[in-house]
Amino acid sequence: MLPADGVVAVTAEGGLQERLDDLPLGSVCLVSEQGAAGSYGEASRRGDGQTVEIRTPNADGDEIPTAQIASITNVYVVPPVDPPVDLPTGDGGLPGTGGDGAQAAALAALATLLLLLGAAFVTTRRRREADAPTA
Repeated sequence: MLPADGVVAVTAEGGLQERLDDLPLGSVCLVSEQGAAGSYGEASRRGDGQTVEIRTPNADGDEIPTAQIASITNVYVVPPVDPPVDLPTGDGGLPGTGGDGAQAAALAALATLLLLLGAAFVTTRRRREADAPTA
């Protein structure tokens, strides 16, 4: 039920949502956020100033019809993060991770060599088994 002044406040403590049951059929509800857009640091708002008409009765615990649900979304712009002033490499790039450049190339070469040696071993073994006399 609505309070006497007809205004329901949505708070962080309430999970930023509110459910109103037992509203009279035909009621028209205006859903809006207080204050001008930007007054809470948001860049814009989506869904502010919606009108919802109560066409389906519902009581505590009933599923709320989708047409009787309103949502307001505050949109915030995240500013770009400035890189740190003193980078460890001193060249303006990202710090090294230990697996880049020459180290990565050497690791790739070693992995390729091990694969080739494994393939040669398997091939030689199969050839010997095929050439071996059978009793």
